[in-house]
Amino acid sequence: MTCSQACPIAPSTRNYSPRCSTDAASASSKLTVFCVDLDGFKGVNDRFGHATGDAVLVAIAKRLCASVRDGDVVCRIGGDEFVILLPDITEDESAAVARRIVARVAEPFEFAPAARVGASIGLASAPRDGVTADELLSAADRAMYEAKRGGKGAFVVHGYAADAVTLVPDSTAFLPAPKAPALAC
Repeated sequence: MTCSQACPIAPSTRNYSPRCSTDAASASSKLTVFCVDLDGFKGVNDRFGHATGDAVLVAIAKRLCASVRDGDVVCRIGGDEFVILLPDITEDESAAVARRIVARVAEPFEFAPAARVGASIGLASAPRDGVTADELLSAADRAMYEAKRGGKGAFVVHGYAADAVTLVPDSTAFLPAPKAPALAC
């Protein structure tokens, strides 16, 4: 599943795992996996309703696809989490993509300017962080949770040693949406 074929709102867990395993096993290919979790999405659903939340998810999926190369794979795995597979990419290129995603996700939405979200991203690369889909996804997931613990609106590259990570904050950190004005009755 590539961005041009993706249904951005439908979970597609079964589609990325075989591709991840195939790409990770290829000796001629370097694969990086991103786990992307939206910061502040629950607040958008609570404040603006599920219809706006669904529209935000579709807009985020489009922003993710616009942030990666043709041939990269973007999958929504449920809720407000996405997995991105980036074959044949260097660490510097991966970091540039992650910075671009953090910045684009934080941009306001034309249809709901006050509905603000951010992105916490974990990166893991084969073969350094694993060679199976489970190993890579687990490493990227741990790195993503480290990004959340570090203040959100950032990405973390899984380290060379188990559980070692590097926090790389972006200057466009997530800003929470302002509180809704009280309704006068």
